[in-house]
Amino acid sequence: MVNYPFWIRIEYRELDNSYSKGYTGSVLNENHFVDVVVRNSLKLSTIKKFEINNKEYPVAKLTRIFEKAEFIKREVSEKLKQGKNPTNAQKKQIKTAGLEPKDWLIVKNLSNNKGELHLINRTSGKPHVIAV
Repeated sequence: MVNYPFWIRIEYRELDNSYSKGYTGSVLNENHFVDVVVRNSLKLSTIKKFEINNKEYPVAKLTRIFEKAEFIKREVSEKLKQGKNPTNAQKKQIKTAGLEPKDWLIVKNLSNNKGELHLINRTSGKPHVIAV
């Protein structure tokens, strides 16, 4: 592969094949390259043309970058959990556990079966489980 930094130009189809799009920009390192792939939701099958420093580059040689991008997407989607604001009853349970209710979001409520409340911190994103 070419040494970093370099310029890339990508022509690709939208996932529904409705129209073509493009991206032109500088890539500073491999992580930045993976970030471009993830942000633009690129897939190998949708790329029509790929250039590095104004020279066409075979799409087949990009498999490693796309594998890494897929791994990162999976990892991020597993980590991101959207919490909900606690109800008044849940706020009391959180307070009883010695935590400040305004700092926590409810991710999973298993109080009926296992007697657990799964929380995530609003600012740090750290998970926490309390028995209820």
